[in-house]
Parts: sequence; structure tokens; C-alpha cells
Amino acid sequence: MPHGPIRMMELTPAFLLLVWIPISGLVVHRAQRLKACIFAAACAFTFILQVELLQSLNLMQGVSRWFNSPADIRGLIGWSGCILIYLGLSMASPGSRGILYFAASLSIYIIACLITSFIMIL
Repeated sequence: MPHGPIRMMELTPAFLLLVWIPISGLVVHRAQRLKACIFAAACAFTFILQVELLQSLNLMQGVSRWFNSPADIRGLIGWSGCILIYLGLSMASPGSRGILYFAASLSIYIIACLITSFIMIL
């Protein structure tokens, strides 16, 4: 990545992923709102770190070059899908206790991180 001002096209996928933060606050049940917003923010932050890592390694097209799309677009689709699944599971479990909901959120986050890292590197 060249030094200097950041171009808008480099930040666009990250901004698109940030849209999930207010959506997650609106969609889930009242007791789960804060945890869902934190989950979406953590996903967006992790996505930005993944893109920075791949840019520094010069692997934005992936290792195998099987896909024509750049890694940030594949990561955006992967993270959005994982957030969508998380929100669906959150809506399906309105009465879950706080610690169980947090444990499930952490598990889904780790699985999403592994899946999207694999998709982006592929």
C-alpha cells in the first residue's frame, strides 16, 4: 500500500461492513442490542485488520488466484454473511441468558474469523 492519503476506494468495503452496526441494534431483542452491536463492530475491526495484513503481504488476489474478485470483496461478503447468520440466531433466541449469549457470540466470532480468513487467503 503506497504511503500518502488513503483513497476512498480502499475504505469502501470497510464502510459497507460498518452499516451492520446500527442494523444489529435495530434487529435483535432489547436485552441483546449492546452485545450485537459490539459483535458487529468487532467483525468490522477484524475485517479491516485482515485487509491490512493481506495488503502488507501483497496477497489481495489471494494465494491460489482461483477467484477474480479481490480479497476485500470476498471478506466483505463472508463477514456480512456471518453477521447475518448471527443476527438470525439472535432473533431466534429471545430468552437466552446474558452469559450464554456472550459465549455463543464469541464462538460465532471465532468461527467467522477462521472462515473469512480462509476465504480471503484462498
